[in-house]
Amino acid sequence: MPFNKGAYDMQYAKDHIKRKHIPFNKTDSEDMALFEWINRQPNATQYVKKLVREDMEKALKNADS
Repeated sequence: MPFNKGAYDMQYAKDHIKRKHIPFNKTDSEDMALFEWINRQPNATQYVKKLVREDMEKALKNADS
């Protein structure tokens, strides 16, 4: 049986990837400003992860104080 990359990728994602859906309301100007800002980033996923990581570090530092 030949290798099926599509099936492999789907199984890999199922086994190893977690996703979080973040909705943005088209009728809310602040939501749309945030959405547009994220979309201007070269890599939106890495940008969001960086922000979360910085927030975690800040929270942990404040908890230690």
